[in-house]
Amino acid sequence: MRLLLLTLLLSFSLNAHFRTFFESSEHTMSGDNVMLILGKAQNAGKALPLHMPNGLVLTFGDLVAMPDFYGVVGKPISQGKSFKDRQIRFFNAFKSLAFKKKSKAEAEKIMAVIHNQRDRVLDALKKGKSLKEIKVEIGEAQNVKWNCLTGGACSGTFWWLSPGRYLNLAKEDYDHFGQDAFLAYQAGHHVSMHVAAEAGKKGDYKMLELAYALDGFACHFLTDRFSAGHIRTPRATLANKVTPSVFGSLLAGYMHTEENTYGVHVHNERGDSWMAYGDRFYLDKRNQKNRDMMAKALQNSADEIYETFEAREMIASTKNIAVLFPEADEMAPHISKDISPMFWWSKKYQTLMRRKDLNDVWKGHWTNDWWGWSTLAMLRNIKGDL
Repeated sequence: MRLLLLTLLLSFSLNAHFRTFFESSEHTMSGDNVMLILGKAQNAGKALPLHMPNGLVLTFGDLVAMPDFYGVVGKPISQGKSFKDRQIRFFNAFKSLAFKKKSKAEAEKIMAVIHNQRDRVLDALKKGKSLKEIKVEIGEAQNVKWNCLTGGACSGTFWWLSPGRYLNLAKEDYDHFGQDAFLAYQAGHHVSMHVAAEAGKKGDYKMLELAYALDGFACHFLTDRFSAGHIRTPRATLANKVTPSVFGSLLAGYMHTEENTYGVHVHNERGDSWMAYGDRFYLDKRNQKNRDMMAKALQNSADEIYETFEAREMIASTKNIAVLFPEADEMAPHISKDISPMFWWSKKYQTLMRRKDLNDVWKGHWTNDWWGWSTLAMLRNIKGDL
């Protein structure tokens, strides 16, 4: 009975503390650098307003931030059984934002908070404050706001006992990690391209706006894929192999935070090499090249939408995008220049390995003799709460 109670409490604690994606304002900033073209009669430029079927008006960057808050709980896009199923799941997630009437007022409130956070960060940087100081100022109170705005509790010591959609989506946020992030993006980009092709056939610029909006939503997963903590962390594997699953999810959170902070050396199919940092490090000077590569991928994605519109038929989806996606230079057990991953899946032994010394990130020694509950206890003792 005590173990069951502990599991339930940790499950709610996961909701409260484990946020596994780029900070929302970082998503918005990255997306609003994308140039869109909406025809000769309309100006091409950044941060153009895109109109949703329910009357909601968002920029491309706003849409990049939205999958943190909108989706179908219990149906991660990447977990669809087929490409068609993943496309359906993606479109249903998008509809929960752009088609439901009640989402308009809710999303406007969410974006007001995100824009405020973005402005605070940029203003603090202008005043010479460090990113570390800004993180402390913003703090964890943000999660309470997100919970409140998506139907959960708004206050109280145990506010997380009444989770809103934002927190419930975090329980199975596999779409934000590794290959699953690519699968989610790929499905969404294909849906966007299909709409763009139909818009081109009809010469319908309103439908082109919808195609851009769909692609902005899909690009959330693209940007997550450039975050260091999302590249090597075996998010779904930890949840599936550790019992109870919530322990695995919490362990993924610790690895995610560690990799975000230290960074990971990466490369892509095009032959580029660079250092990637993660969530809350988007504006860090050390993350400049990673920002540039992400910006290139985002622009290529939007460009493919317009190219499809002009062609009036589907073109080769993701042809100029997949080659830019970062892959880790080093994967366990072959580690020399990056920190030793806290967890990794051994194909040879078909088991989940854990770093022996959880406190020393540079020791490349692992073990398969470990338990989720004891590892979680050790990490909380060493690193504190997530």
